[in-house]
Amino acid sequence: MMSGRKRTGGETQTKSAPKRAKKSVPREHIAEPCDNCRHHLGQTQGSPNVRCLHLQEHYKYKDHLKKLFGGIYNDGSLSVILNFEGKNSIPDVHDVIRTTEEVLKKHQCEVQGKELTPSYVMLIDTSCPLCAKCVSEVRKGATGQVLSMHMDIAAVNSKSKKQKEENPELTEERIEVMNHFMRNVCALQNISGGGSIIVHFVGKDEADPGTYIGWFDEMVNTKLNGLLPPGELFFNNFKRKRLEDYGYVIQFDVASNSTLSTVDMKTKVPLDDCFLDLDLASLGTFMRDLPSKSQTVGTRLQLQTGHTTFDDLHESRHVQLKQFPHKYRLASATDKANIIWNSLKLGETISAFSKQDEGGTYYCGIREKVRFLRRYKTISSEVSGIPLEQEEETSLKTNLKEKIEREMVAVNGNFDVDTEKLSVSIDTKDHNQKKILVVNVPAYPGLVFYDERGPVSYKYDEDVDIVRPLELAEWCKAIKNQNI
Repeated sequence: MMSGRKRTGGETQTKSAPKRAKKSVPREHIAEPCDNCRHHLGQTQGSPNVRCLHLQEHYKYKDHLKKLFGGIYNDGSLSVILNFEGKNSIPDVHDVIRTTEEVLKKHQCEVQGKELTPSYVMLIDTSCPLCAKCVSEVRKGATGQVLSMHMDIAAVNSKSKKQKEENPELTEERIEVMNHFMRNVCALQNISGGGSIIVHFVGKDEADPGTYIGWFDEMVNTKLNGLLPPGELFFNNFKRKRLEDYGYVIQFDVASNSTLSTVDMKTKVPLDDCFLDLDLASLGTFMRDLPSKSQTVGTRLQLQTGHTTFDDLHESRHVQLKQFPHKYRLASATDKANIIWNSLKLGETISAFSKQDEGGTYYCGIREKVRFLRRYKTISSEVSGIPLEQEEETSLKTNLKEKIEREMVAVNGNFDVDTEKLSVSIDTKDHNQKKILVVNVPAYPGLVFYDERGPVSYKYDEDVDIVRPLELAEWCKAIKNQNI
């Protein structure tokens, strides 16, 4: 059921069902609480921000804790479930607490820990005393949930090129800060009554005379506006104020959404010059129009024979051209597949093309070149090719086929995870002794996601007192209940 591959000449045809990944305990990982760890949660942990850490080699726990708590600037409070699953001896819980305290010494966080049942599981709680005071104070007059987090001022306020060059890690930290904040906002939007987020800005320079937060507004406001349902106004849904008695801290209030808040749909829609994220209003229109869509053999054949020359191709809603980076010409077929999938965004392209009745074609190994003429400039296509040995062609196509099967998922018109998946043909063509990858994507009567987990959305799970991502089936059920 997972795949059936037909070969016609040099072409690989994929027709597969998007099997969901089996739920198993990952090895040596730091992640959202897995199913095996979630039953330990409830009123036992000190924070709704929870990670689980599974260890086969127990002596590595110190390195993992350093990695995990190295980002405490973004967390403020964090609970960690440690699973010691190997055959080595299990460290004493007090040693684990001392290690955590050592890592967090400069952050002035409090650390508590305890053993759980079974005996190879531990719970470590870290908390910021100032955040705890603010949460307690805000809860006195709050009707919704209250969350807290830290933000490193340097990650929020570093704007100059010089600052970014001197501290390259700040760009990545800024992304992490943003993702953590949007996660909390989304979770509060998706519960009745909404709630508040205590944002504690840390790392203030002694020479900074004030408490400026304008760059925080600049960083988050556009993203926040994208989380609102159609017709809703920003100032009716989000409010912030400084908690002046507590220093560089704000209270950010979030109203409950009338529709399911989703941070990232993980699916694209095509324009003639680019792809855009699918928004909620467009999702409703698209799904209502699905009955008119079909996935006929004729359409697929038309696509596969639609372009017989590569000399004058141009990008449109049906055509995507990508130049393979020259610096990776010696990479393995597996690495080339990863580059095409991630950097050259094949998965996103498939999700976009599949929404159109005529589908679309993705070419890798063709670039658009700007030409300056006497009175104006124009663009023409130029075949640059992908450096591939003959034995690499099969491996590249197999790797891409496997990525489509493993890393994409689809739902049908009823918002049920689908058991049938679109057929994507993957082929290589020769042109003037250069190889071109050609991926033909037909229409699909449903919604195709380029991430096997589906859309990114969060909820505050009151049963176990944590903020967690929605599973795809949960997301589909919530959308279905809204009758969008």
